[in-house]
Amino acid sequence: MYGILGPTGLRYMTPTVVYAEMFCAPVALAGSYFRKNTIVYGVILLMWFMHVGIAVTMRNTVLLSLVANCAWCIYLPEGVGKNIGFSSKKSDVDDRKK
Repeated sequence: MYGILGPTGLRYMTPTVVYAEMFCAPVALAGSYFRKNTIVYGVILLMWFMHVGIAVTMRNTVLLSLVANCAWCIYLPEGVGKNIGFSSKKSDVDDRKK
């Protein structure tokens, strides 16, 4: 990462990651509250790409980035995975059996 950005770029990039994490969580919560799934999916996708980019460009950060990606899955809406059988509600399981 240092080779790509140089010292000045890395100095600006470090707080940018922190600010992105800090401000995207309330945006995802607001999107969930107003039932705007596109906002929630967009924020989660942005964070996933950011963490995958960190894992690819910096050494020894893969596990940390994967754990951070899993933490962002908390914001996924309720119906995600329903069509492929990953739902925990009994009514959804009964609907599939019919």
